[in-house]
Amino acid sequence: MVKLQPSRFGIVDARADSLACDLFIALDVDAKKRLKGAPYGDGIRACVSLLAMLHKHVGASYVSLVLKGLRERCFYAEDLYVFDEMSYQLETMGITRV
Repeated sequence: MVKLQPSRFGIVDARADSLACDLFIALDVDAKKRLKGAPYGDGIRACVSLLAMLHKHVGASYVSLVLKGLRERCFYAEDLYVFDEMSYQLETMGITRV
């Protein structure tokens, strides 16, 4: 088994780190749409459905790693707003918030 080194975001699991990066791109697109006043939410829905599926099939600890990496990538207010909206939707499904 390969030893994984912590990423710059502190995530030890490289797969979780990579997924957090991909999900951040989806949320960032929604954040930019929100700033322009355009309809948004596709990225949030995609993230919620993927994380819910992972929670069911892989487990809560993996989802926590992904959410931690995703949260640490949100530097700007618009990204944080979209992340919080996604986290709230996950919380209503019974998936704990970071």
